[in-house]
Amino acid sequence: MFKRSFKGLMVFIICISLLFVFATGCDNQDTTNGNDVDKNETTDNGEQGNGEDTGKGGEPVNLDLYFMKATDNTFELESETREFEEPIELEVLAEALLDGPETDELTRVIPEDTILRDVYLEDGVAYLDFSKEITEANLGSEAETVLVDSIVKSFTQLEEVEAVQIKVEGEVIESIAGHITIDEPLQ
Repeated sequence: MFKRSFKGLMVFIICISLLFVFATGCDNQDTTNGNDVDKNETTDNGEQGNGEDTGKGGEPVNLDLYFMKATDNTFELESETREFEEPIELEVLAEALLDGPETDELTRVIPEDTILRDVYLEDGVAYLDFSKEITEANLGSEAETVLVDSIVKSFTQLEEVEAVQIKVEGEVIESIAGHITIDEPLQ
């Protein structure tokens, strides 16, 4: 009789142990379709995780933001290095670009009253949707080239971004100022 109740007790302890392991072992990972997804990261379809702390990220990383350097007779693209925390959110990068340079040697190229309406990543393409004010600046072809390149180069340095699609008021447009075609994703 003692052997039978000892076996039953052992089975009970094993069952409770397994339940404990399963209950605590699945805390912050979504294993839908066999893919681990960190709940804090933006997924490929632009959805944000639930914000639970997974213990990942928070490491500082330096990235270049691109602005305009005006010389006596040209407008040039020039970078300014900034520190961001990983994982780098597209919206944070876009807002830093809209805020303009920190140094007096560079100037903003995106008009100051331009608003970021939306930003998301889909199939390796970063979609940035700006307010109509981005098209209201009087830009020549050289300045428009710097504007488009500043956006594209700032975002394509991210590993997950292969190209950038600039949109205005939710629509893909042909050009910002009539000189540079932006009606498809740019690299």
